[in-house]
Amino acid sequence: MIDKVCPAMILPQVSKFAWNGSILILLPLAALAQVKVFLLAGQSNMVGMASVQHLEILINDHNITHNDFREDLWNGTGFRSRDDVFVKYNDRVGKLEPGYGASVSKFGPELGFGWTVGDAFTDNPLGGGRNLAVDFRPPLSGEGQFPDVKPSKYGWEYRQMIHAILDGLEAIQEIYPDYCEDQGYQLCGFVWFQGWNDMLSWPFVREYGFNLANLIRDIRRETDEPSLPFVVGELGMHGNLTGDHSTAATRVKTIRAMEQGVTLLSEFQNNTIFVKTSPYVINNGTKYNKIYHYNGRADTYYHMGKAFGRGLLQILNNSAATRQRVRKARPKN
Repeated sequence: MIDKVCPAMILPQVSKFAWNGSILILLPLAALAQVKVFLLAGQSNMVGMASVQHLEILINDHNITHNDFREDLWNGTGFRSRDDVFVKYNDRVGKLEPGYGASVSKFGPELGFGWTVGDAFTDNPLGGGRNLAVDFRPPLSGEGQFPDVKPSKYGWEYRQMIHAILDGLEAIQEIYPDYCEDQGYQLCGFVWFQGWNDMLSWPFVREYGFNLANLIRDIRRETDEPSLPFVVGELGMHGNLTGDHSTAATRVKTIRAMEQGVTLLSEFQNNTIFVKTSPYVINNGTKYNKIYHYNGRADTYYHMGKAFGRGLLQILNNSAATRQRVRKARPKN
């Protein structure tokens, strides 16, 4: 959320960048406070495949007792956009609202994440398929040894992501025109939501934890934030797998265990968190994207995004993890 730093405005606002399915969100506080920056990345599920059509159905479902879709997102006649949140996704720029997913008729976890973190900053200011084994492979993991993979292919998506992050941080004023250099910004968090394409291959699965730990280390190094808060979203597409001993289920459960295990490493304690997404999966209801991308369901994506936001806030509430330095992005003339 980006808040206006210059004297004119005092509402916090969020900005979302994206690069090939990865997302950057900026959040600032009241006037003259630093812009707060959160990074979200992953593959197609982070890009956003939730159906806006399904979201409209949920909003109008009066059988839902506590309808946070209607309370948060509906103004009575149409979708509500946050006056305190700006979003940039590729060439789409505007206030946070549904429609910043893979197309204008879709959205991703950024919607629930933005509302959850945005509300927290307002109410209580805190001071397409890609794999990790090859596409997002971090430098610390070195070159992989997989057959039929050209050396230049390793880490190509990682390099694009880092390039987009660093370029985006220098282009804050393009997203938030009232940004002032004296305001500065703080890089406050990264959300990683990925795993499907690694799950398809046992060799990829076996080194997922190794690559994920190195991804966190490398992103912190590239952004010069040694304890950048990091949320790892569970590979939850299959939902509850208790009692399922199939090969596919075993691969999924192995990745889930690795995702959680990385966050429990001593160097990552108190500055990373594993957030479960499987409880939000609905496999017996209407599917809006066939059997893929969490069935394209708006309720699943929105609740996953809110869970990511709560997880990130849990880290930020730990004083040891909130000491990100104030940075300066030079406004362009």
